[in-house]
Amino acid sequence: MILIMTALIMGFVVGRLEIIPTKLKHYSGKVGSGALLVLLFSMGATMGANHEVINNLASLGLKALLTAIGTIAGSVLAVWIAVQFTVKRRQKQAAGGQGQ
Repeated sequence: MILIMTALIMGFVVGRLEIIPTKLKHYSGKVGSGALLVLLFSMGATMGANHEVINNLASLGLKALLTAIGTIAGSVLAVWIAVQFTVKRRQKQAAGGQGQ
């Protein structure tokens, strides 16, 4: 977990300090998507090679499905709350700016 957080923080710092040349920033989304695909592939291959996972797939599948549904629902709720907060804040700023 520390390794993941360190990588995330280092990436954030590199992005904020604008160390990456502008030409390379154009490709950052594609590189990120490619890296994510490689990660998902390697995780799938690791799980497929694990006989314990294969033998318990039925029970793990239901737990994974419920976890995925909960994660998606929580993410959608969090985004909805953030959008509501942001829209109301912008509306207040716009209303305050018109009176001056």
